[in-house]
Amino acid sequence: MAFSKTAALKAASKYVQQGKYQAAIEEYRRVVQADPNDITTLNILGDLCVKAGETAEAIRSFVRVAEYYRKNSSKSKAIAMLKKAGKLDPSSVEIALRLAALYSEENLMVEAQQQYLAAAEHYLRVGQNEQALGLYQKLAELDPENTTIQLRLAEAHLRAQHPGQAYEAFFAAAIELQRQGKPEEALKTFLKALKAKPEGRKALSAAVSLYIQRGETQPAESLIKHLLRMRPDDPELLALLGRVHQVSYDLEAAKHAIARAVEVDPSCFQYQVDLVSAGDRAYATFFAAAGELQKQGRYEEALQTYLKALKVKPEGLNALSAAVNIYLQRGEAKGAVMLIRHLLRARPDDPELLIMLGRVHLEANDLDAAEQTISRAVLLNPACFQYLLSLAFFFRRKGDPDRALLQLDRVIEILHDRGEQGKAITLLREVIAGDPNHLGALERLAFIYSRARDHQNLTETLNSLAHAAIYKGENELAITVLRQLVELEPGEVWHQRLLLSLDGRGEEMPPLEMPSPAPAAISSELAAAAPAQPSPGVAAVDDRSATARSADPVSDAEAPDVEPSAQSLGFAIAEESDQELNEPLAAPIVVDLDLSADLNQPAIEVQVIDESPAADLGEGSVLRFEVQPKVLSYIAWLGRSRGRGRRPTVLADSIRTQRRTRPRRRPGK
Repeated sequence: MAFSKTAALKAASKYVQQGKYQAAIEEYRRVVQADPNDITTLNILGDLCVKAGETAEAIRSFVRVAEYYRKNSSKSKAIAMLKKAGKLDPSSVEIALRLAALYSEENLMVEAQQQYLAAAEHYLRVGQNEQALGLYQKLAELDPENTTIQLRLAEAHLRAQHPGQAYEAFFAAAIELQRQGKPEEALKTFLKALKAKPEGRKALSAAVSLYIQRGETQPAESLIKHLLRMRPDDPELLALLGRVHQVSYDLEAAKHAIARAVEVDPSCFQYQVDLVSAGDRAYATFFAAAGELQKQGRYEEALQTYLKALKVKPEGLNALSAAVNIYLQRGEAKGAVMLIRHLLRARPDDPELLIMLGRVHLEANDLDAAEQTISRAVLLNPACFQYLLSLAFFFRRKGDPDRALLQLDRVIEILHDRGEQGKAITLLREVIAGDPNHLGALERLAFIYSRARDHQNLTETLNSLAHAAIYKGENELAITVLRQLVELEPGEVWHQRLLLSLDGRGEEMPPLEMPSPAPAAISSELAAAAPAQPSPGVAAVDDRSATARSADPVSDAEAPDVEPSAQSLGFAIAEESDQELNEPLAAPIVVDLDLSADLNQPAIEVQVIDESPAADLGEGSVLRFEVQPKVLSYIAWLGRSRGRGRRPTVLADSIRTQRRTRPRRRPGK
């Protein structure tokens, strides 16, 4: 019987209504077999196959319909049919590729990429790397700006063991990421490229540049050093490392790296030239910027900028000084010390650094460290002596003259060689002004005058030194000094007499012979009015003349052993007339002399400490006398003597009145 399409379609429809899908499918098959272009029946056949569970035939039916539409320029309908087929088998590479092609023809690139990617991932899952690689390559060509595709292409090349192609794909993806303003992703991709091909110069340079732009020089340095382990003599790597050190302001490391590069390849010398000029420019820029920040009161920023300048140029003393001053102003001496010590590691014998460190120690009141550091600087460079001399004046102001003199001893020869002894003399005179009996200062002053052949000042200084030595009981020193004075002034009997008494060849000082006119003898009435016993702590008064005293039969055993205090000496004064008051003293008076304060003065003031009933002066009255230094030496000798058998007594024949203030009289006088 001849085939009737109409009858077959009618029967198939009847079977569908009866739910007899398999019978209906058989009728539709006959129809599409007789008329392959009947896409409507073919589509119905596919739908019935889905209901009957015959998925494979349903997919074939839908694909045939889609192909028909594609050939007849109905691409949208073809896409719809393929999507129906794709839902039945999402893993179908064939359907995905057909869809991808149609999407591409319709310029639906996103949809096309999704289908190609789905197909490529399927190939990767089943181990068909070459097929997947082909698809990724096609995707990259379709959309060069799609970095995801490029990255997958690169990874596909790696799986296919194509490191060169993987490097190029990673590099292209990184460049595109960088262009899109994604530096973090770009950097990671450059590093992937270097992992695929470590010798890739372009990727390395780009990665280092990104690190530098982000201010991350440490990872850039680590990256280059990692590559240098494999290629230690690569001049390009060494030069790049030098660049990184330069950017991080580590010029010493930069110089070392570039020097190695030039050693391997002399053509790299230009890097050395660029390094020097760039370093100077950077230092000047940082220093100027820090100064401006400091003017604006932004001290922390200024400090950090000064430190950057020092990193560029560690020998920049103006930046160092500015940074140290900020530390000190903030009370952070420890920070300043750490900074200078860090620089000293590279230049341990730099006297300027040592001087600055000494200044900081001094500011922090670490006097021992300041002294040690500045002393070392002067040893390295004697021209720095002024700092040690300043330290000496500092100790003198702090009330430590002995330590001041220790610093002076370290520079005294330098001062002599430079003809600047005047600075030492100034210091010594300041010490002596504070302590007129300072033996060390007087000895050093005498030494300076002796070397300078300054006879007058030497003589005066030796006289003061002799007085001080006698006062402090340093008899050996006093003897040495007096012998010098005898040589300098052979006609001065005072030196000889003091020397004779100190040498132990005489029990007492010989009677004094003053060049001034001899005063009148003290009358017996005045002597009778003198107190019978001295006040406590004050020497007894003996108003008789020297001749009468020398004839005194009192023995050493009979004379009381009266020792004056260390700081004062009692003695008697008697005068018969006073031009200012125009009235005589009624009796000798007992006064107190402060030897420590007055020993080296041209005149002394004495105060009445015990009033005699016959005296015309009340307690507290002040007398001022002009005293020759030699007499003071005599008084001091008396005050320090013990067991001489004589009570220390001074009469008016050893002191000449200069003037006397009007006494404070008691009521009723």
